[in-house]
Amino acid sequence: MSSATAACAFARCQSPDSAISGMRGSTSVGIRARTFSEPWRSSSPNSVDCVSGAGRRSWGGLAIVGDRLWLRPDRKRGRLRFDPDGLVVVSRTDERLHRWEALNDVAVPSRGWTIRGYPGSRTSSAAVVVSDYDPAPGESRQVGWPASEAKIPASLRTPFHFAFREAPALAKYVAATDQARPGLTDPSRLAALVDALRASPMFHRYPPGDHWSGDKMNVDLAIHRVLGRSDPRYFDGRPIHGEHHPPDDELVPLIRAQIAPGVTERVSDAQISEQLERFRDVRPWPFDVLVG
Repeated sequence: MSSATAACAFARCQSPDSAISGMRGSTSVGIRARTFSEPWRSSSPNSVDCVSGAGRRSWGGLAIVGDRLWLRPDRKRGRLRFDPDGLVVVSRTDERLHRWEALNDVAVPSRGWTIRGYPGSRTSSAAVVVSDYDPAPGESRQVGWPASEAKIPASLRTPFHFAFREAPALAKYVAATDQARPGLTDPSRLAALVDALRASPMFHRYPPGDHWSGDKMNVDLAIHRVLGRSDPRYFDGRPIHGEHHPPDDELVPLIRAQIAPGVTERVSDAQISEQLERFRDVRPWPFDVLVG
């Protein structure tokens, strides 16, 4: 039996908590347990996935453990689990279910919950933050402020490869797509999703040094507003793969109607079409694999 197969057999049925607890004990045992029982930590391209037996099934803090997709399952203080009923925040002492129907993706929510990603900086790591705006019974909160928050930061092992964009977008997609929720319990679909996310490059809509202000900024904001109300659906700046895309001759008049009055006279249809093409020149989210 190869070492990779033995590792898979050892960790196949372990939960995130039991996998981490295997690290306790003597130094030599702890190192061996870390190698075998934490498949989501592996950085080797030849590591074995304990769900499908194929290539590894973890990327950017997202990992398949059992038949569920987790974000940072190696953490004790806080981690996320994607369930068919909702997003579950798992802490040291309890689990809190945030139902998909209650996701409220607005700038200043007054109820429900939100999920947002934040890139890293020189002083802080990238993170995904789940904010709950519905206080527990008997609790009170100031309007406009969350009743509670859970912050899931990037791992120190992979600070520059963290799904701070992907995890929030996936949650918003599942909340808006009922037929995708059963796929959250299908290991083969989850494996296809993780593989597709790993193959999807980070997107930069405008190259470094490109000037993004003035008329260009006004047109870009108008594009955001129009595409937010049309197909294909956009989540955090990227469309969903496989959905219908309206032609430019339908979108350009709608975009022009959203541009500020003092700007629209200076912008031609050709400029709008060019900027629209650059906006759409990103790889779509592969979340449709959950639907099958």
